[in-house]
Amino acid sequence: MSKFLVKGRSTFTAMIPAKTTENVLKLIKKADALGADAFGVQTELLPEEMHNIEVYRKITECANGKPVYATHYIHLGETEPKISDEYAATQFINLAKGGAQLIDIPGDLFCHEVGELTENKEAIEKQMALIDQIHALGKEVLISSHTLRYETPKRVMEIAGEHKRRGADISKIVTFANTIEEEMEN
Repeated sequence: MSKFLVKGRSTFTAMIPAKTTENVLKLIKKADALGADAFGVQTELLPEEMHNIEVYRKITECANGKPVYATHYIHLGETEPKISDEYAATQFINLAKGGAQLIDIPGDLFCHEVGELTENKEAIEKQMALIDQIHALGKEVLISSHTLRYETPKRVMEIAGEHKRRGADISKIVTFANTIEEEMEN
């Protein structure tokens, strides 16, 4: 059983897109008071000097025993990576060591591709080794693929299956819809 997901219902996760540690802590406290089950912290938004286990531990301790879902996205909405894959991998390990329960790993980590799902065998092996390290710390992994285009239900299930094969505990696939019919399928 997942330590992140709430059994029997949707997990109310408050996403925290703050750019300072102080604002992260303030928003976690507000979301906690509103009944959030978990907190999603976008650590890539923090200044680089805040990318360390001590800061991550401070954030997770503020969560009142509730799980923290952590991202450290490489692109930040840009086409060119803002950080290296190796730096991101180090942050994923640091986030797990700092107390985050669920680590979001992009499906194209170590080999960037449109749709965020690499087929490069070497990159997949590196991802799986990283996932094993995170699991060894007692944490869970979410693999995300932001395809940002319409995907058939069959293709979404293929992506989810590939996430599972790599070791993901949770699969996140972000698609788009261009028509009402596509949205209904989504």
